[in-house]
Formats: sequence, structure tokens, C-alpha cells
Amino acid sequence: KVIGYAGILRRGDTSDVMTLTVAPDERRKGIARELLRRLIDWGRVQKSDAIMLEVRAGNDEATPLYQSFGFVEVSRRKDYYGPGLTAIVMRKDLRK
Repeated sequence: KVIGYAGILRRGDTSDVMTLTVAPDERRKGIARELLRRLIDWGRVQKSDAIMLEVRAGNDEATPLYQSFGFVEVSRRKDYYGPGLTAIVMRKDLRK
């Protein structure tokens, strides 16, 4: 049974979180936190300057997790997830 998965891609000096999801019945167990920690560690090993991601505006489960790791909002993309579904673009600096 797959309980979660995550993916990241390096482009130039920046890594982009492409996906991070946990099965609904497995949430609130620290799985997403561990997956995100591993993605950040990978970005550091790759010597990325920063990690970027998009999260749906109103995703009140994921946004606080990203903020707790130091991601900050840098912009928004209207209709990114479909009509009326805005993405919040977030960035974490790895040079510090």
C-alpha cells in the first residue's frame, strides 16, 4: 500500500517540489513532514540555492507545514489548478 510519495526536480540553481502527497487515512502522522525534510536535504546535497513549490490557496493542511520549514510566499498564480483555483508559490532559501 502506498501511503505517500514526493518528487523533486533540480533546474539550474533551484530545486522544485513537483509533488508531495499522503493518503487521507495516513495523514497527521508526520509522514509529509518526513518526506518534505528529505526533499530539502536532497536539495542541499545537490547544492541548490533554493527550493520552490506551489500549494493550492486554501490548503490549510499543507501551507502551515511548508511555513514551519521556512517556506515563504513569493507570488500567486491565478487558475493554476483550474478555473478559480489559485496557487501560492513558495520559496525556501538554502544558502543560509
